[in-house]
Amino acid sequence: MTQRRGSYSAKNKLVLNRDLIRASIQSIDYVIAHELAHALEPDHGARWQALMNSLLPDWQRRKSELEARLL
Repeated sequence: MTQRRGSYSAKNKLVLNRDLIRASIQSIDYVIAHELAHALEPDHGARWQALMNSLLPDWQRRKSELEARLL
């Protein structure tokens, strides 16, 4: 897994990129919440975004910070 930070499979398996160990706790929390949200919503549509807003109201900031670090 070189490009992705994590994935959630249809078989309920969560996989995280080992490079996340260098990320902040807030970034790791974001990736885990992002992937687990896919257990309920498979795509990044409005329902997924609403779920993320309820889980991590600042998820977009965390995402931006993580992307800025190029993980």
